[in-house]
Amino acid sequence: MIVYTTFLSATYASPVASVLDERQACVPGTYSCSGDIVDIVVCDHGGRWITAALCGPNSFCHFINGIPFCS
Repeated sequence: MIVYTTFLSATYASPVASVLDERQACVPGTYSCSGDIVDIVVCDHGGRWITAALCGPNSFCHFINGIPFCS
């Protein structure tokens, strides 16, 4: 029997970070705002930014205590 265990760890991008380029490599588990600030993105296991949440109409991504939020 094979048992797989997943450990979740999240690191957060600095609120003073520059606009993201989704093509640049990242540290898996890192969350940030997308380059156009309309989504929250997370770095996948391959070091690529992927969309984690859409902020929606009239909303944008910003940081509160170093954590990206939509409002």
